[in-house]
Amino acid sequence: MTATPGSAEFTGSQARRHLNGIAEIRTFFRTNSQPIYFVGPTAFNLLGIDRWVRNFQYIAYYDSWDGQHPRVFSPENRPYIEFESSEQINNYLLRDAEVREHLRRRGGVPMVAMVFFDEETEEICREQGYNLILPPDSLRRRLDSKIVTTQLGNEAGAPSVPNVLGQAGSYAELTEMASAGGLGADLVVQTPYGDSGKTTFFIASESGWDSAAADLRGQELKVMKRINNQAAAVEACITGHGTIVGPFMTDLTGYPELTPYKGGWCGNDLFPEALSEADRGVAISHVRKLGDRLAREGYKGFLEVDVLVDLDTGAVSDAGHLTFQHVSNDWHDITTEDEAFFMRVYGPGEYRFHGADLGILVTKGRMQTAEGLTDRCRHYIQGIRAHYQTELLPAPPPVKPVAYVK
Repeated sequence: MTATPGSAEFTGSQARRHLNGIAEIRTFFRTNSQPIYFVGPTAFNLLGIDRWVRNFQYIAYYDSWDGQHPRVFSPENRPYIEFESSEQINNYLLRDAEVREHLRRRGGVPMVAMVFFDEETEEICREQGYNLILPPDSLRRRLDSKIVTTQLGNEAGAPSVPNVLGQAGSYAELTEMASAGGLGADLVVQTPYGDSGKTTFFIASESGWDSAAADLRGQELKVMKRINNQAAAVEACITGHGTIVGPFMTDLTGYPELTPYKGGWCGNDLFPEALSEADRGVAISHVRKLGDRLAREGYKGFLEVDVLVDLDTGAVSDAGHLTFQHVSNDWHDITTEDEAFFMRVYGPGEYRFHGADLGILVTKGRMQTAEGLTDRCRHYIQGIRAHYQTELLPAPPPVKPVAYVK
């Protein structure tokens, strides 16, 4: 299993108030007077939490509602910038004059949450007097390492797929490591940081090593036995009273209809039978052990854990047509499998790059089975893509350097 740390606890006087039961928790957030903001490329990650938390707003680079969502703010002036990460987008937003004026006008000391941040984010928030309600970047970055979480998981009794940790400068050194660990010749190799589709490599021959060698040499590596597995993901929250484990989801991984990256994550499927009752009990125990171990490192808040079930050891949809019904601010109005919520990322005339997300689809229907993507899922994909038209740029637009003056 691997863990991805995320956002963390509230701080200040509100965090010290003791709440007893769900009713008091709901009342606390529904009467909240503190301005709280989620900052991100889109509003997706915490979309809908404004139903529960008063004075909650989204600061997004891409406005999926063209100004029609009452709690989404996006700056009007967005010059073309070739961002290389979500952290860069978030830091741009925090420094943007329109965003700063919007936060100043609403008053109070802003509490700021986001998924992706770095040391620059912390510096900006200190400069502006914002309360970044996240763990320190140094702690998050350390725990975000696949190497570190593997080691901590082993200590806590939450084991990973059979693996060895180390460095390899050649295919011979890689196979020597694998042989010492009894992993065989069909290997999965990961570097410490990054998305699964970009930093996970499937190597079963020297040619496989050669194609990935530039990304692997000089890196600490997690070398794993390749197993026939069922993958599931679970979101959890580390609190002062222990680790709360959410429902399990199956991963949608590597489907070329949804991602250009082999092994790349492209969604989740949430349904009761994601894991059997027995496997779910074991997985919950492992996640709690890992969460409690991370808490000893000083971490509190959200994390996501990937759970793999070793399968070797342990109805067709109607075609239909995709039609637009109405604009919605979140997905809570979906009631049947024939309905879906689609939140677009890119608007008309915007630049789209390789691997970019066109949008996020949420539906009550299953998206995959043991045989792969469901027919209904494929129909959604085809129907959504049919509404997009793209054209190649005559030449790449010039990159405009951006400089910030304190």
